[in-house]
Amino acid sequence: MDIPTPRPDRNQPADSTEQTELTMQKSSGSEAMMPDEIGRAGARELRVRWRDGHESVYPERELRLACPCAECVDETTGRVRIIGSSIPADVRAIGANIVGQYGVSIEWSDGHRTGIYSFEGLRQACSCPACRRPGGCDFSGGEAAAGAQAGE
Repeated sequence: MDIPTPRPDRNQPADSTEQTELTMQKSSGSEAMMPDEIGRAGARELRVRWRDGHESVYPERELRLACPCAECVDETTGRVRIIGSSIPADVRAIGANIVGQYGVSIEWSDGHRTGIYSFEGLRQACSCPACRRPGGCDFSGGEAAAGAQAGE
């Protein structure tokens, strides 16, 4: 199931049955760092399919706890301000909007929506076996694609 993308006209409620995929514009930067699709991987996981064919899966609560916005992380010290116990265990992504060609803003079921998750940061946070081995995934599609073909 894909995450519903909020309608441009926020005055009209989104039909809860309408499910759309995010569409991406062509990137002038690293194509591998651009997602082709953002959607659900399971009941509590967000999936990003990257242009180089790699697929990353992130537990939604962990992503919410890692929100990089100024409300959640002190801009001066970098100290995390968010209190883990204040985030519901069942928090879910309910919408996502592409921000420029560098990130995605996620709307959360707890009402939070100000964080912008950079594509580079999301890709580096991938915890798949190919990305966690020494050298990690290469964003050109070489190592990631080889790992996917090897069944990792």
